[in-house]
Amino acid sequence: MSSSELFDNLIQAIEEGKGVADILKGKSEEEIKEAILYMKGDVTVESAINFSESSVTSPLVRNSLVEIVTSGNKMMSDLYNGKCFYSPLVYAIHKGNITAIDDILKYAKDNNFLKELFAAKVTIEHSFIQAGKTTYTPLTYAIAKKNDEAVKLILQYAKVNELLKEALNEQYTTTSSLREEIHNALTFAISVGNEEAYINILERAKDAEMLKEILTSKVTVKSIVGDVKKLTPLECAIDCKDDRAIKCILLYAKKNDLLKVVLNDAANDLYKAVTHGNKAKIVKFYHLLNEPGIAQQVFKAGVFKYIFTQKEANELAEQINKGQYEEAINAIRKRQVLISSAAGIATIAIAVGLAAGAILGGIAMGLTVVTCSLASISMFAVFMNGMYVINSMRIPGEKIIIEAVGIVLSIALIAICLAAIIVAFLSGGVAVLPVAIAGAAMAIGLMVGITTICKAIYHGLNKIEFPDHELGTEKTPDLNKSNDSDVPDHESDIKEGPDDKVTQIKLEKGIGIEEEGVGNGGIAVQSIAV
Repeated sequence: MSSSELFDNLIQAIEEGKGVADILKGKSEEEIKEAILYMKGDVTVESAINFSESSVTSPLVRNSLVEIVTSGNKMMSDLYNGKCFYSPLVYAIHKGNITAIDDILKYAKDNNFLKELFAAKVTIEHSFIQAGKTTYTPLTYAIAKKNDEAVKLILQYAKVNELLKEALNEQYTTTSSLREEIHNALTFAISVGNEEAYINILERAKDAEMLKEILTSKVTVKSIVGDVKKLTPLECAIDCKDDRAIKCILLYAKKNDLLKVVLNDAANDLYKAVTHGNKAKIVKFYHLLNEPGIAQQVFKAGVFKYIFTQKEANELAEQINKGQYEEAINAIRKRQVLISSAAGIATIAIAVGLAAGAILGGIAMGLTVVTCSLASISMFAVFMNGMYVINSMRIPGEKIIIEAVGIVLSIALIAICLAAIIVAFLSGGVAVLPVAIAGAAMAIGLMVGITTICKAIYHGLNKIEFPDHELGTEKTPDLNKSNDSDVPDHESDIKEGPDDKVTQIKLEKGIGIEEEGVGNGGIAVQSIAV
């Protein structure tokens, strides 16, 4: 029997909700391997709907796509023009056929075979709205489909066969004409809001060394404008405003003495957001800083440990604890203004000092004051006018006409200054070059220094204000209310692995994660306060 025929038999059994052990029984390892790793491409309404459920983040686009591909309108559905490539394991995950998933994983008992299976990507090519492609590993596909039993089985087989690290690090990617994202299993679970999946991953990877690796790994997000973000799982949870993910990451980090390591990148990210006045980003840190004891740790990590004393860090944390978020953020901005101003002044002083030193050196070597001044000032003018021309040429459309006169005059001035440099070179020889270079260095130094000081003054004069509705304080649900259908249950019972371990995580408003003993072999979840 060919691998294609065996593949079709497996798909039919999965479709009917049956196991596949009987089909694989008696087949050679080579036949099984070829059939299980076989990828089939399909253009179907089902694959289109699958794409819409798993890959489109906008509810409006997702609902429109489902409506189009299920309407029977051939002209409209042809606009989708997508293709889904899947393996038997992925199809079993898609259908929720746990028996078939277990059978396939059992028959892939060779470590190398399992490794290939965990790395085998399901690919969805799509040209609806934006051309692009999404690739899942079996694990990330199970996470996307919220097939929790499949997630547990894959993690269980991966851990037993010492392939957990490989399974967790295999990447989910999605690319379009506007955006590219690359996730590992943990960051993907956080990004799609699959709480049970990320708790299972953290519980399975609770070995300190492995946990450190996955908690410090970074997801890459690129946009069409060239913006590139690299986020750790904690930063990803902050970006998604996922309180539960934040709590869980902090809990497991603390239990394995990794809290400082995990908070280091988050602290740097917060400082960068404050420096650039990125209000939307700063607001996302609100929930992290309100975790008991975390604000104090953040203000003693990353850049903060170099710009604040222990006493000042404690004072900032106290402001956060008192609900004075705005005051704490603006206190950081004030410190940043002082540092930036000092850096700007130092840059200007160094630039002027270098230029003055070069001119004095040129005079000492026998050059005249006129020759030195001509070379230095001319190179200064060439650099500054060159930057003006480059920036002006970036202006799109009609606005370029407004800048045309300035561009022409700048180019003319550059030509005159280059001629002056040539004259200085002819009269002073090679000794003029260091003086001319010093003029360019002074231009760079003055430009950077003055820009830094101006930005610092601007940030200093513009305080950031945070109304309650922006911080989410008005929307924070009371997780102790059971009569509100919109409020999530305050306990999540997660059956873990083959021993039916139970991890109970109690997330209550304002108190973080409280100590709670759990069933046989379970873990005790304790407060993250430090």
